[in-house]
Amino acid sequence: MTIETDLRQALERQQFRLRYQPVVNLHTGRMIGVEALVRWRHPELGLLAPSQFLPFAETTGLISSIGLWVIHSACMQWTAWRGLTKEPLRLAINLSARQMESQDLSLKIAEIIRDTGVDARSVDLEFNESALMQFGQANSQRIAALRALRVGLVLDDFATGYSSLEHLERYSIRRIKIDRSFTAAIEHDQECALQIKSTMEMAHEMGMTVIAEGIETIRQAEILRDFGCDEGQGFLTGQPVSAEEIDAILRSSAGLSPPTDDDAGARPPPRTPGASSLKLVKRT
Repeated sequence: MTIETDLRQALERQQFRLRYQPVVNLHTGRMIGVEALVRWRHPELGLLAPSQFLPFAETTGLISSIGLWVIHSACMQWTAWRGLTKEPLRLAINLSARQMESQDLSLKIAEIIRDTGVDARSVDLEFNESALMQFGQANSQRIAALRALRVGLVLDDFATGYSSLEHLERYSIRRIKIDRSFTAAIEHDQECALQIKSTMEMAHEMGMTVIAEGIETIRQAEILRDFGCDEGQGFLTGQPVSAEEIDAILRSSAGLSPPTDDDAGARPPPRTPGASSLKLVKRT
């Protein structure tokens, strides 16, 4: 009850924070994107993970307001990073099933894209199978409206439900994210490994990009890479970190100096523990 009550005031009191988890190319080890993840700095309970408050946000309907704040804040941060990489950094943002219910979702996202100046082609909107399947024809129209914005569409937690690759092709979904449960089992479960390998082969034949989440060991990264998995994220390649830490990684990769106090709104970046971990999957 405390969380639900305080949650209604959290946005107004600016208590939400974003963390960014690196997404790497599994064949080069290079960071090519980040996933924006929301945290809540509760005044009494400390920093809360999404699992500790998003279910309350879903049931109360507050998830829509929080979700729009996440999209707007992440897109604003993307514009701050623009110019630090030769190719635009991809930005993944999660959409909940409740957000997908909104008939004006595409209009609100279009407004955010216009206001922030983010390159829509660099934004990936992720949603899971339940969000995709729950609303039938109406959802098909909403997905088409999102696709018209030129954003990327990613099916999260793939292989945990009943979606087929052919079904996803009908929605023009070109990127799928393999659920972390399969990544965890891929080292020891041969049947699981064969299933994932087959899925990746079919996805590539259909022109889809495959992303694996929950990578925690070098062996998992090696197997996924050998199977042809395109991208990956997890504690091995980088834990969720602050925007300043991602900024430091980008500047280091580009050979740029850290920002100084004279830079508008800039602060010296903290130590970047995630930077070295990006090299772990770069093997010869």
